[in-house]
Amino acid sequence: LQMNEVEFAEVAGKGVSVMDFYRDRMRSDQILIVTNGSDDTLVVMTEDKQQKLYSMPTYIVPDLIDTTGCGDTFGAAFGAYFMKRPNLKEAVDFANCAAAANTRLQGTNEMDKLPATMKQISELAENKQKVISERTTL
Repeated sequence: LQMNEVEFAEVAGKGVSVMDFYRDRMRSDQILIVTNGSDDTLVVMTEDKQQKLYSMPTYIVPDLIDTTGCGDTFGAAFGAYFMKRPNLKEAVDFANCAAAANTRLQGTNEMDKLPATMKQISELAENKQKVISERTTL
């Protein structure tokens, strides 16, 4: 299940954490992804019978142009990557890059430029160490 932070707050209710939402409303074979704009993407899943929360860094984009379609781009990129190569962390990273690249395009009329823009975003990020933090709850 993928949603942004505004959608999550609406669905989950005030004060409900992503971990509580996952524990109370989702099955252990499901994954919860909450995007937060330029803040880290949160991923909750069950691994080794433990609920885990991953905070996945996004890409910093200078000169933001338009955020139209970023959630759709994230979802499509995540699905396409994960179906080809079922590695959750890599798929989220790829989707974060695609969504970041989408912010450099005007509306949805320039999607043909997305691959080249993703390459530029990836190259900008190569010089910065990306850290995936993990918190485990029992």
